[in-house]
Amino acid sequence: MINTDFYSKFAIFSFKIRHSKFIIQNSKFFIQNSYIRASKFKHMQISKFLYKGVPKICVHHPFAAGDIEKLRSIAGFTYSKTHLCWYLPYTNEAFAQLKLLFPELIVLGAEEKTPAEEQKPEIPAVTQVEATNPELQPEKEKTEPQNLSATIAIDKEHKRFFVKHTHHTQLWQAMRNLENGFWQREKKQWVFKGENMVYMQVKNALSGFGVVAEESFQQSLAEQETNATVKLFIESLTMKNYSVNTLECYLPHFRKFVQCFEQTQLISEINYTQIKDYIENEIVSFKLSETATRHLISAIKFYYEKVLGKQKMLFKLSPSYKIHAENYTVSAAELLPELDNINEPENRLFAVLKFGLGFENHAIANLTL
Repeated sequence: MINTDFYSKFAIFSFKIRHSKFIIQNSKFFIQNSYIRASKFKHMQISKFLYKGVPKICVHHPFAAGDIEKLRSIAGFTYSKTHLCWYLPYTNEAFAQLKLLFPELIVLGAEEKTPAEEQKPEIPAVTQVEATNPELQPEKEKTEPQNLSATIAIDKEHKRFFVKHTHHTQLWQAMRNLENGFWQREKKQWVFKGENMVYMQVKNALSGFGVVAEESFQQSLAEQETNATVKLFIESLTMKNYSVNTLECYLPHFRKFVQCFEQTQLISEINYTQIKDYIENEIVSFKLSETATRHLISAIKFYYEKVLGKQKMLFKLSPSYKIHAENYTVSAAELLPELDNINEPENRLFAVLKFGLGFENHAIANLTL
């Protein structure tokens, strides 16, 4: 009989030996590589790498004494826990400061270029063909625009901001890799959550491509409103810390209410009967849902009670109905077979009093012996 336990132990033992050899070889390679790197690190070395799709200047370590203090003087010097490295914005200003602080700076990678060199457009070689045959003409290569621009519109009320930029494939991909944002296809703009950290990430992503965005603030609903009564209504809701969603639900109903009456009389002089008739007409004519009806009534009540300080107004949303319980009795012939199925004597007595004699619940509860 084959001893399966022996073969299992032997297989595990063989795997441990192979794994140990791999660890030893890998450790030797790491030690040799670290020794070679340490011997070459006589001067500050940098290279280009992508951080969340945005080009950055990676600063290699170990550093000499005092190097960290010098690097911290450059704006944007940050440590990445994901990549385990220090990096700087990929801009001409950061590179110039590095050259000033470390004159013998070494750029790793023969294919790497400085930010200033990358901005120079390369002229592709064109194959000579006969001009008489248009089908043999080479296609023009699509080049990314060199002069990039962007705008940031900040919406304080909804706590978000919008970013529009010149079409650039790499920049678009860098913006896509950022969190707390999405691409609005209809308006061709990015929408980001209005937090300071998110805002700084967007600014850094744009500066990585040499873009300085133009900032602007969107007008609030109160600033956009031209009607004095409606503007007062919006400002009062805002002052009392009503949410933006509540404001947007109330505003259409109140604006329509003002437009209905402002041509004939002052809004502040409308009486309760006129308001009640208006609400009933809106519900019937436009078949308002219960939610829309509540928004309509709440908006009007807020203006007259909270803004003008008038007495409270009550409106019935729907007629009230009362449910009256009816006594249900059965004949003795129908009740007796059912009593045989009830074991507890108190339940049998209740069935006789309730369904046989027609006693109400409160009358049964008040019975005494």
